[in-house]
Parts: sequence; C-alpha cells; structure tokens
Amino acid sequence: MIRKGTAQDVGRSLAKFFKHKGLTQAQVAECYGVSQSWVGRVYKGEFGIRAESVQKMCNDANVSFLTEFPEHDQVNTSIRLRLARLLDSVWEGTEEDAEVLTQALLAIKTLRRS
Repeated sequence: MIRKGTAQDVGRSLAKFFKHKGLTQAQVAECYGVSQSWVGRVYKGEFGIRAESVQKMCNDANVSFLTEFPEHDQVNTSIRLRLARLLDSVWEGTEEDAEVLTQALLAIKTLRRS
C-alpha cells in the first residue's frame, strides 16, 4: 500500500499498476464501466474524494485511496473538502459538465474582480 497522499500520487500509482498488468486506458475503462478519458484524468489525479470508480480501482490495485487533502491548516482542509463534495455532486465527469462548470467559475472570477 502507498501512503495516503495527493490525488496525483494515487493517479500515478494506479497508472503504474495497470501498466504493469499490461492494460491500456481503454481496457481499464471497460473493466470499470467508465470512459477512457476518465481513466486518463484519474491517472493525472483529476478526481474527487467521492469518485467511486477510483475507489474500486484502488481496492483492486492495493493502493490507498485519497482520504485527506494535502496537509493544510484545518480550515483550508474543511473548505476544500466541502468544495470537492459540492463539485462531485454536480459534475458527472462529462466534457459538457466540465465546460459549464468552467464557465461558471470564470463568471464568478469576473464578478469578484468587479
């Protein structure tokens, strides 16, 4: 088992495990009922704490799943966890959802600057 770490640590460990098994991203995707692009994002560490498919991959690969965010003060960790849960509740992993969320975040950024 790897130490509990960042999403990027988990993603790299999963990529290494499945590559060692001789599986392509497409084959991993088929095994877990997800898209190849989702597997690619997982390997880059682009997933949230509630990503069930990543939890299943970690169980199969004997990799510790992300259970904590990188060390920050308690307030920052709490805010990040709330934000991750909110994001996971509205984003279903599609490109369309990613585009809509990107536009929404950019709009918030613009409003904050005004």
